[in-house]
Amino acid sequence: MADHSMRGLHKRKDPKTGKPWPMWFVRREVPTDVRERIGKSLFFQTTGTSHEADAKIVRDRLWREWDAQIAEARALGDGPVVTLENALSAIEAWRWRRCRIASGVAGVEEMARAGVAALFPGADLGVGGIARYTTDDYFTLPSNAFKSREVQTSPAVQMLIGRLVAITSRPADWSRVDGFDDLLDAALVEGGALGAIAPSVRSAVRPAFAKALLEVTEHEEAERRRAAMLILSRAPANTLRMEGEAGFVVRLGDKTVAEVIASYRKERDQADTEKQYGHIFKCLLELIGPDVPIWAVGREEILEIRRLLYALPAHATKRFKDKPFLEVIQMTEDEDKPKLSTNTVRSYMKNLNAVFNYAKNVLRQMDFNPVTGLIPGKDDSVSRRAFTREEQDLVFTGLEPQRTGDSAHYWVPAILAFSGARANEIAQLRSSDIKTAKGIPYIDLGKFDDNGRRIDDRQVKTGASFRAIPIHAELVAGGFLDFVARRRKEGAERLFPELSPNVFNNYAHEISRKFGIHLDRIGLTTPALVLHSFRHQLRTFGRRARLHPSEIDAIGGWKSPGIGAAYGDDRSVEMIELNAANLSLIDFGGFKLATTNLPTQPKTLASM
Repeated sequence: MADHSMRGLHKRKDPKTGKPWPMWFVRREVPTDVRERIGKSLFFQTTGTSHEADAKIVRDRLWREWDAQIAEARALGDGPVVTLENALSAIEAWRWRRCRIASGVAGVEEMARAGVAALFPGADLGVGGIARYTTDDYFTLPSNAFKSREVQTSPAVQMLIGRLVAITSRPADWSRVDGFDDLLDAALVEGGALGAIAPSVRSAVRPAFAKALLEVTEHEEAERRRAAMLILSRAPANTLRMEGEAGFVVRLGDKTVAEVIASYRKERDQADTEKQYGHIFKCLLELIGPDVPIWAVGREEILEIRRLLYALPAHATKRFKDKPFLEVIQMTEDEDKPKLSTNTVRSYMKNLNAVFNYAKNVLRQMDFNPVTGLIPGKDDSVSRRAFTREEQDLVFTGLEPQRTGDSAHYWVPAILAFSGARANEIAQLRSSDIKTAKGIPYIDLGKFDDNGRRIDDRQVKTGASFRAIPIHAELVAGGFLDFVARRRKEGAERLFPELSPNVFNNYAHEISRKFGIHLDRIGLTTPALVLHSFRHQLRTFGRRARLHPSEIDAIGGWKSPGIGAAYGDDRSVEMIELNAANLSLIDFGGFKLATTNLPTQPKTLASM
């Protein structure tokens, strides 16, 4: 990339005082040959920072984006260009025409006939003829539609409408609608706007097109429902697709177990879904059957699935890859090996509950969820505890080599030791999240960045997790703020750029794994000690400091109706001061990060 040095960076002057504003801005002239296509003669944007090093990073990013816009504009050629006014006018013309058509100008029965004709060429379309061609390929008719005589909107249309509604308030969400720009291009042509479209024009009209597309979709869906009702009213009340011997009738529009699983897989990330739901899918297909309608699955079947899970040996899929679960249970019933734990069965049953909630609430295939009330309670097989002073000395002396290279494997546990935060909250921090208010350094776990934009990739557990965490004096003495300064000088956006998220968007998975290996290496092999033990320390040492439980909750981000809720905004200056005062009372067992020493005789290990 070309070196822009200070090119484009400047500070504006306050018109009242004549003094430069502290914020850096980026300015770049648009080449004359593409000004008409881009729709402006000047690129101008704030960097959002007063730090020159950070401003240069933002400037280079903007420069690359502008280079791409210029290149795209030049690629449009010398033909006619669609202006912003042309585009908006064309979208309005398209909206008016499509809504007029969808509002019954062609007639409801004609639409019904058109749907049947498209599916069944040569079909009898005379009076009453279309009743014989009712099909779930044309309209999504759940099983309860034949009881209530109502027609439901398909999940795909519901999802499209929901996403279009979101775009009206968050225009950047346009990319979540598949083929959005293709639909926009087609609408512009249909509305009479011919020619090349500049990037800035396309960007400017997307919100207007989203609103128009939403209105058209709602009109067309209303007409589809009316047409479907017309077909349904002429169809026999007991339109059947198949009649079985299991005490139920499969009706038009019913989705089978296999179809629900296929739909569930399609709407979710494949790696994530198979890892979490593979056992449940296999149980459903083996015990219930792929062709049974999902609404026919009752509590008896769910209880049978739960009994199977309890009888299943641990690591069954690894030991017996493709064998049916019932066969695996028969093969291993005499083995003296562990079965699935209660917590594992609980996890699988919660996933089963999610599948049936999807069938009920999204696919509208059921009136109730048969899993409700059948999820086993949590079994706390291991009681976590806080680290002792000697154990903390041992842990961080062993991590000292990681400190030299400013590794996340040192600093994440160090921050957790003096904050009680969740590991993933700290592992995903940005350099800009470390701030100061009234001389108090703190970690800002907010929803929005300094420019007011939502931080979309920030993962928190609950609403109470959005908070400000004061930085403990021992962490400052241990050099944490110096570490942050080094990261900022490097221009690193993330505080721990070496960490990457796993399929569950968890940045701390590798930290947790290596920390466990470290504990084993230094002799702390008790299962009661893990990375999450640092979170237990906040409660343990907070109680010793005689803090009220709600004061501890406010620091740790636990949901509490007490003092944290009284302030309303857990990131207010008042709350930062209160949390800092309370945190200063906690000594975390007397451990000093800056003076970590390895015990000469690790005699305490025998009792750990």
